[in-house]
Amino acid sequence: MLKNLLNGQTKTITGAAIVIAVAGLASRFLGLIRERIINTIFTPSELDCYYAAFQIPNFIYNLLILGTLSAVFIPVFTEYLTKKKEKENSQNLNYISADSEPWQITNSVLNLIILIMGLLSILGFIFTPKLIDFIALGFSPEKKKVTIELARLLMLSPFIFSLSSVFSSVLNATKRFFIVSLTPVLYNLGIIFGALFLSKCCGLQGLVYGVIIGAILHLSCQLPLVFKIGYRYRFILNLGHPAVKKIGKLFFPRIFGIDTSQVALLVGSIIGSTLAFGSITILNQVNNLASLVVGVIGVSYAMAAFPTLALSASHNDNLTFCKHFSSTVRQILFFIIPATVIFYFLRAQIIRLILGTQLFNWYNTRLAAACLGLLALSLFSQGLIPLIARTFYAKQDTIRPVLVSFATIFINIIFSILFVRWLEVGFLKDFLGFVLRIGDIEDIRVIGLALAFSLASIFNFLFLLYLLWRKSGRLDGRKIYTSVSKIFLASLAMALTIQLVKHLFSYLFNLNTFISVLMQFSLATLLGIVVFAYLALWLKSEEMIHFYQTLSRKLPWRKVETVEIGK
Repeated sequence: MLKNLLNGQTKTITGAAIVIAVAGLASRFLGLIRERIINTIFTPSELDCYYAAFQIPNFIYNLLILGTLSAVFIPVFTEYLTKKKEKENSQNLNYISADSEPWQITNSVLNLIILIMGLLSILGFIFTPKLIDFIALGFSPEKKKVTIELARLLMLSPFIFSLSSVFSSVLNATKRFFIVSLTPVLYNLGIIFGALFLSKCCGLQGLVYGVIIGAILHLSCQLPLVFKIGYRYRFILNLGHPAVKKIGKLFFPRIFGIDTSQVALLVGSIIGSTLAFGSITILNQVNNLASLVVGVIGVSYAMAAFPTLALSASHNDNLTFCKHFSSTVRQILFFIIPATVIFYFLRAQIIRLILGTQLFNWYNTRLAAACLGLLALSLFSQGLIPLIARTFYAKQDTIRPVLVSFATIFINIIFSILFVRWLEVGFLKDFLGFVLRIGDIEDIRVIGLALAFSLASIFNFLFLLYLLWRKSGRLDGRKIYTSVSKIFLASLAMALTIQLVKHLFSYLFNLNTFISVLMQFSLATLLGIVVFAYLALWLKSEEMIHFYQTLSRKLPWRKVETVEIGK
């Protein structure tokens, strides 16, 4: 069973999404442990330097690789792999000969990435001081010096991750999702190792060494499976190959469609460096928490659906394409709407459990909880954007997402500047202070960055959805509306349950200890999920029934009882 899990292909979108989500959940759980550990060891002021240093390599990697390489590589690789299957009259190729055309394309792309990312990493190392002057506007000379040293070390990470992304794209295209979804687990283990052990002798640099170790593990764990299915490295750089030219044609417009959440973090870090100490840390760590939901649910389903969408698009099968898109949207919302309820109504408990250490004081804890509440309001849009963007990429259309990304970045920058200014004094400060229960805190400007991020994300989602509707003509909107209505009603009951349990628990127990907060969070979450699941089944939610049956099939000791919709 373990061998099949590690090496086998996943046939269905839901099955693939579950595999990715389970591994992603393990990774995110380790990520929460990682955040708790580094908050225990380092002060918010030190972590400001760490997160600011991350912005340069992150920007390089996100600009060129993350969401870009896979988006343009997988459809083209899938197209040539499909041709090979048809030529050999095979539906499933467990082994692809080393000198076949798909591997020639892979090696050409890999060697091109090595050259480009190697050069950019060197240039980034040379110009780090100038870049840090721009990113860390409000840092003292001492903090800038530390940030420069960390950023130069971190320049290794985008180079390693770019190589890893080529192999991740190959494994995803051949529907071998498990190993790819396991790579973030190893990455987090590397960072935890650096924080716990290397920091004792190297301080903040030890944490960075852990990042580099994690990146190496991210790459190396994929190599055995890639070699097993036939890949062999060749020094090939055939820029004239039609597939490589097509990838290049799609790649360069996609560069400008950089992940807007990463730009928002960059903008937030620049503005946050001029605010109170710890503002950069709050923004980055709260974003990491929100990314747990987006990564485990939205990205998992988007990654699982992408090869299928690309295959349907390559066959011009619009009916199947629409069917898979609609089904994936409904399944994402089935998970992400109740997750939003948990994150919003239990935001203070989440922050206290994960970030609330002695070095992360009560002032920062309350501000972080407020930021998390604001980010939670846009989880639905953050969760659907990866899928909607990939529908364009599956159709080999990179222009429209690029235009939306530019508009979203502009909106985020404007909103960030305005909200930070308006939150100095006035109606917006009083209103958000009252709603988020931080009215007694004098400086709450950091929450303006979270609010700007959420509004920009919602705009990004709505605009992409509108363009997709104009392009495709039909999106099965009626079925999506019906499903979302049932999910919303079940989530509303869940929210009322959580609020009731949360307040009853606070009256009965002292919430000044970690254990009591953990018990309050666990009980409220568990009962909320039970109420949601029961009501969703009572409403005959197709997604609830489908999820139950899929999960049951994954458990060999469970006998699956088929439930028919509408009966």
